Amino acid sequence: VILQCAFSGGEMSEQTKNEYVDAVKRMGTLQVERNFNPIYMMFESIYFLSPGGREFLRLCDFVHETADSIIKKRREELERDPEILGEKMRLDFIDILLTARDEDGTGLTDLEIRQEVDTFLFAGHDTTASTLSWTLYALAQHPHHQEKVREEVEQLLAGREDDTVQWEDLHKLPCLTMCLKEA
Repeated sequence: VILQCAFSGGEMSEQTKNEYVDAVKRMGTLQVERNFNPIYMMFESIYFLSPGGREFLRLCDFVHETADSIIKKRREELERDPEILGEKMRLDFIDILLTARDEDGTGLTDLEIRQEVDTFLFAGHDTTASTLSWTLYALAQHPHHQEKVREEVEQLLAGREDDTVQWEDLHKLPCLTMCLKEA
């Protein structure tokens, strides 16, 4: 969902999406491991010489190169045909950043856009996990609301062969949406 919001998801192959998500998750794990080692926290250079530190740097490079590639490609598309934004139902985060201008008419550099996207993706990943965990806890504490959400989802999926909730289905789940917002 986060990649869909940031990049419309369509700029990456499924394999790259999976590798990107795995890299972000692994970087989080490596950061937590680093946080529990006082030597690594006090001496960053020692950490980056360790196997975990080298892996962290390799994953950072991959994540940055992937984002840079998408930003460059999208910027070139917009320069070639600025009308493509008018064809979209909603702008994704990268389109907003690419078209943003300050009072002098200056836009963001590719590096600034990548930094904003990184913040959005990394913070969004943690926020999403925390929200889902808290929502599940809250629903477990309130079985009546849990039952309402379950019925709503079952009703949505009734008659479908695939039991996956799609992006387009989200607006059809008002009770679940209220529970997520409340959590």
